[in-house]
Amino acid sequence: MEQTQTEEVLAELHRYLDGEVSQDELQDFLVPFVVDPDSAGLDAAAKDLVYSIQLHLAEFTSEHLTEEELRAHLRDLLPRTETKTVFISYGSDLVTRDAASPQDTSVTTITVGEPQPVTINLRPSAVGT
Repeated sequence: MEQTQTEEVLAELHRYLDGEVSQDELQDFLVPFVVDPDSAGLDAAAKDLVYSIQLHLAEFTSEHLTEEELRAHLRDLLPRTETKTVFISYGSDLVTRDAASPQDTSVTTITVGEPQPVTINLRPSAVGT
């Protein structure tokens, strides 16, 4: 499945925020979209995203933002993902405990999935419930 322009721009933005590409490389990636957005075939959402990124990069370049502030502003452009939490209890027959030790109430959290992660919290069920 081919990426939309918005997904392509978001992927490059993620790469910058993850430290995989430099600010200059992000800027270079955006040049074709900024120079002639119509011939690049950008849809309205992609145009808005590109222009917002460019605005923040310009503020950084003109020293109105620190790099930390730039990254914070760029993170705000990322779509919000809904985190779904699933609680899975497993019975005491699956957990061995020393009779003298206190009941384990720890929670193991596992986050899986891209681009919409799912968080799974694993906690032992209360004995006898």
